[in-house]
Amino acid sequence: MYIRNLIYFEITDFVNELNKKIFMRINILIIFVFLTLLGCSKDEKEDIQAPVNRTMLVYFGMDNNFWPEAREKIEAMTEGWSDYDGNLLVYADARGSKPRLIWIHQDGSGKNVAETVRTFEMEDSADPAVLQRVIADVLKRYPAKSYGMLALSHASGWLPERTLGNARSVIVDGTHEMELRDFAAALPVKFDFIIFDACFMGGVEVAYELRDKADYLLLSPAEILVRPGFDYKSLPARLMGTEPDLKGIAEDLYERFVNSESPYLTISLVKTSELENLASYSAQLLRGIDGESAVDLHNIQNYGYAPNTVFFDFGDYIKSLTPDRYAEFKQKLDNCLVYSKATPSYYSDATGVRPIKNYSGLTIYVEQAAYPFLNSEYKKLKWYQRIQQ
Repeated sequence: MYIRNLIYFEITDFVNELNKKIFMRINILIIFVFLTLLGCSKDEKEDIQAPVNRTMLVYFGMDNNFWPEAREKIEAMTEGWSDYDGNLLVYADARGSKPRLIWIHQDGSGKNVAETVRTFEMEDSADPAVLQRVIADVLKRYPAKSYGMLALSHASGWLPERTLGNARSVIVDGTHEMELRDFAAALPVKFDFIIFDACFMGGVEVAYELRDKADYLLLSPAEILVRPGFDYKSLPARLMGTEPDLKGIAEDLYERFVNSESPYLTISLVKTSELENLASYSAQLLRGIDGESAVDLHNIQNYGYAPNTVFFDFGDYIKSLTPDRYAEFKQKLDNCLVYSKATPSYYSDATGVRPIKNYSGLTIYVEQAAYPFLNSEYKKLKWYQRIQQ
């Protein structure tokens, strides 16, 4: 009996001691997990900024020959920053370096800083999934009442990837391109405005494709020269106030070019809420029309893409096609344009300086037998589909 009791108590003591150790380890594990989760919550909370009036994303697709411009433009925006009720974020993908998300703001001492808040592995800025992820991250971490965006890269309006020898679509990363329809699909919200520091984006097809993605679009129907280019130092003052001064940016840009050694610019500010009225009326004029045979396209103002004539002035085309209905059409077009101006000439990298005899603010593509692939791709655009209804 004594031995049995001794064995019993020894086993009991062993089990109790084992339970204590297991209990202690479980408690330690629970505390560790709790502190870890608490730490993650704390970091996440600190990383999300308080809501502001406006958050603006500048998307630099510069993994191309634009890459030397990145540092200069970021420094200019940082210098132009002030104590605005907003957040200015720059996604910079420049050749030879990992993409970064940069937050331009004032630090605790009141000094303007360009702080890198995210560094990504090498990725394709022309990938719609990357664009969508960047925007979603900015919306989550920098909430605001109003959102704006500026996109800078090579571009060629609605033209499909790698057509006409060197079409550049909307964003170019090395040899990869993002097409207009993919760009539009990647935007998860409707912005208050989108500015394109990019060539050939001022087409009615582009504006109509993006009509549900922004209230206002600042676009150029022709090429935009790097020099003098946009004044990035003035962008914060124009865009981060209570109401964005988009017309002021367009006016600044025009004066900047017209008084420079390269006085070649086309610029238009589009109010997208008026585009459906324009489309509805245009459908009456364009449905079923063979534009190439209906008018002499050689006499229509165009902004050549290399040696190709694919971007025709919309107003000049309609005026030649249906002169008796041009005045009514022009009124509907003008309702879409908050601001629209062009210098006497424009510059084409392929053909040099050419005159602008007629400028209505937007371009249009006219199907031509010389471009069967473009004709086929054109039919995929919302503008074409609306016109043919």
